[in-house]
Amino acid sequence: MKRGKEYLPVNLGLEGKKFLVVGGGKVAGRKIDLLVRRAAHPNVIATEASEKLKELEKHSLITLKQRGYQSSDLDDINYVIAATDDPDLNHKIYEECKARNILINVVDDPEHCDFIFPSILRRGSITFSVSTGGKSPFLSAFLRQIMENAFTEEWEKISEMAANFRNYIMSKFKGQENMKSECYKRFLDVDWVQIIRKEGEDAADIYYNQLLGSIEEL
Repeated sequence: MKRGKEYLPVNLGLEGKKFLVVGGGKVAGRKIDLLVRRAAHPNVIATEASEKLKELEKHSLITLKQRGYQSSDLDDINYVIAATDDPDLNHKIYEECKARNILINVVDDPEHCDFIFPSILRRGSITFSVSTGGKSPFLSAFLRQIMENAFTEEWEKISEMAANFRNYIMSKFKGQENMKSECYKRFLDVDWVQIIRKEGEDAADIYYNQLLGSIEEL
């Protein structure tokens, strides 16, 4: 069976990177939302702009140009999303990106994608993602729903505590890997989800401080 195109899952740093989105429809809008939520401030080219896009432009969250695509739009761009309803135009953008070594995503066309977007769930600093390599996005969305039900909002608080806990442990036990491992195990042994769910975040803070107190004695 043909495996198809392979993708390496990575988390992409956005600082200093420039995105271009060509298209103003619903599909383009979903990609733009994804970028805006991560403060990517994409350039958007759309012959017809929705009220939502105009509102994003008004609040300086995107740079919107209401016109057709031009090759010069690729100048100084790192990543491109071609999301128009014109396959010929999408292909033209793809070819021009390849000539310039610019990474491109052509929506609903995984064979012409250098990168794809998984279904994403965020809980604080925790990011869950699932992908089918662009072959069946509806399945990715279904699996994301399963993750959403499994990892509820309590994990936002847990992710915050875990980050603070790691910083404390890294500072207290420099070079003592066995002690670090023991402390991390103590943190993970606590059923934080049930504490937050049944007793609230204030109770979780009390348990957390008690945990730090027990570690101070080590």
